[in-house]
Formats: sequence, structure tokens, C-alpha cells
Amino acid sequence: MATRARSPLALVLVVLAGAVLLVVAVSMLRGSSDDREQAASERAPGPLLAAIQTDDRAGFEAAFASDADERRISLLWDNLRELDVIALTPTAQEQAWQVVWRVPGESGVASHQVSPRWSCGPLRCELADIVQQPGMPAPLWLTGPISVHRAGAVAVIGGPDADQWLSPAARAAEQLSQTPSAVALLRPGALQVIEVPADADAFAQVLAQPALEFRGAGAITWTASSGGEVPTSEQVTSRIVVNPDATAGLTDGQRQSLMLHEQTHAATSWLAAPAAGRQWVSEGLAEWVRLRHPVADDSYPAAQPGGCVTGSVPADADFQGLGDTTDAYRWSEAAIGQIMSRPDATAVVQRLWRDPAEPLPALTSCG
Repeated sequence: MATRARSPLALVLVVLAGAVLLVVAVSMLRGSSDDREQAASERAPGPLLAAIQTDDRAGFEAAFASDADERRISLLWDNLRELDVIALTPTAQEQAWQVVWRVPGESGVASHQVSPRWSCGPLRCELADIVQQPGMPAPLWLTGPISVHRAGAVAVIGGPDADQWLSPAARAAEQLSQTPSAVALLRPGALQVIEVPADADAFAQVLAQPALEFRGAGAITWTASSGGEVPTSEQVTSRIVVNPDATAGLTDGQRQSLMLHEQTHAATSWLAAPAAGRQWVSEGLAEWVRLRHPVADDSYPAAQPGGCVTGSVPADADFQGLGDTTDAYRWSEAAIGQIMSRPDATAVVQRLWRDPAEPLPALTSCG
């Protein structure tokens, strides 16, 4: 009996049908996996936060998948138990959590978005890791091992060399409190936190920008938030982040001088960011306070209250980038020095800070 040849059209239809079924199956599996991850993202933060807040290591470890990296889990546990974690909640952003935390004794909080990573089986997904949310500043405790060191009104948090900043920062805080002529402008927090990333990579993660962008900056003072809501009873605080590469060769006195400058920025954060074109007011005040308290091994000269100004008002851009910022800082410090000698100095500084249309007072020029 002759075998009938199969129609080419029928073969094409069979192949197409198989391909469609494969695509549908893959789509269903992918959708099912996404659904499982979403369910886990909503379910996991509660037990994890409870374990952190009750110092329950067994409960913390149980919140992770059985195949999660044990060393990574231990790192997160050791870091987080040094801190107070206030809230851990899913965000409206897909696969992101909002974590609100503080160093014990700190009056404000830091707020970060982080990204959970999942290990998914046929029925459910379990937490595998917590990592930096792409494009967002990372909390320092995600970047590597940390410890917390405290003295007086400051706390230093960071890697193995962080403790070398403790004494200089504590001395700077004492100096800040001994600047009565600026007391009405300075409102330091109960505890100023200084973050010291272990290396350039960690520094870049904390600021979510390449370390090269801050090559000329010894430290950055910023509002420690990557967005999102915090509990109504809490307020986001200002943190100082040390640039490890730029400060590697500083003496103890130079660290103290840098910390005084940055703590002045933090203590004036209640004024909010300066108006456009008025960065010189903020930088000038920080320099003026710093130079009121010279240290023996600092490379900068002692303060010259009321010193003359040379050149024109620095633009905001003159304090940024990799160029020489010396003239901008000198002009700003000299201008603020003259203003601070006035009886109405506090009011003048605030108006200049907040209002770009506020006229510059008459200043004494050099020459």
C-alpha cells in the first residue's frame, strides 16, 4: 500500500502551532514567576523587620532562602544589629523596598530604597539578598562590613579605618559649639553621623555617582534620602560622607578641620539649600567657622576676620568640578567674615542665603 505524502502546508501548521504553544508556556511561566516575586516582596519585609528589631538572628536567617549566601546573610545581620531599623516596606516601584534607619541616638533618620533579590521555586519565591536599587544611593551597610564608633556629639560609621575619624570629628563638634557669633545660624543635631566608606567603590554606591565626580572633595554633606516617604514622626537628617581616596593622606588636624567645615554645613541644613547663585553664602560660612578654629597641622592659614575680597562673586559652578576652587572659597570666606562683623549679621546671612534677589552688602575690596 502506498504511503501518502504529508502536505507541506500541514507541516508548517504543526510547526507554527508548536511554536505558539511554547511561547504561551514561557509567557505563563514568566508571569507566574513575576507574580511569585511580587507576592514575596509584599510578604517578606514584615518577618525580616521583626527579626531585626527583636535581635532574633534565627528569625532573620529564616527570612532568607535556604540557598542564599550564608556569608552575605551574616554580613547584613552584623551590620543591621548595630543600627535602629525603623521601617521596611514595599514601594510603589516594582521590586523595591523602602528602609528607614538611624544610628542609635541620632535624632533624624536616613531613608533608602533597596532592591530584594529572589530565589524562586515552582511554588514560591524566597529572599536571596538585598542589594543597591539601580541608580539610587545605597545605605552604607549594604556596601561591606561596618562598625559604629561614638564620642560626644558625633558617631562614625564605616569600615575598618572609620575609627580614625572619631577624635577629629568629636573635637570639631566641640569647636562648632564654641562659635558664639554664629550660634543663631547653627543648629546641630543631637548626634552628627559621619559615614566613612571603605573604598572608592563603596563611596560611589553611597552617593550613586562615580567617585571621580567628587575627586576634589574631601567629604560631602547631604540629606540622607533616596526618596520615598518616612513615618510622620520622623525627619530625614543630614549626613557627612567622607571621600576615602581624597582624604587618604590627611593629618589628624586636617581631618578635624574638614569635619568642622562639613559639620557647619550639617548644622545649617535647617536653612535648606541656598538659592540659585548663593552657594557662596553656605561655603563662605562653613569656611569662616572653620578658620575661626585653626589647628596646628592644618595647611590653611588662621582666620582674618573682615578680610578684603578680591574679584567678583563666585558662581555656584565655581565650587564644583575638578578645577581650582581656591579663589571661590577665599572670596566667600572673606565676604562672610565682613558680614559677620555686623550687628545684623544673622538676618543678612539668612536673606542672602534664601533670596537670590537680595542685594549684596557693601564689602571692602583689596587694593
